[in-house]
Amino acid sequence: MSFWIIGTVNSIPSALMWLDYTYFYVRVKMNPVAYGISREQLEEDPNLVEYRTRLCISAASELGSAQMVYFDAV
Repeated sequence: MSFWIIGTVNSIPSALMWLDYTYFYVRVKMNPVAYGISREQLEEDPNLVEYRTRLCISAASELGSAQMVYFDAV
């Protein structure tokens, strides 16, 4: 079920969609170097899909370690 329907993020793809609408993503797109994204990374991944995916997985893993959510990395 999509987070749009129930109001929660329940998968990495839905987290990526949610992140697209945040101020953070707008700022990263405007000034990626300030967020530690190299120009080479930006050339290889202009929409920052890989960067956002790693960010979401990292956040979900940390929340899982704190037992705040259940995160299955598979």
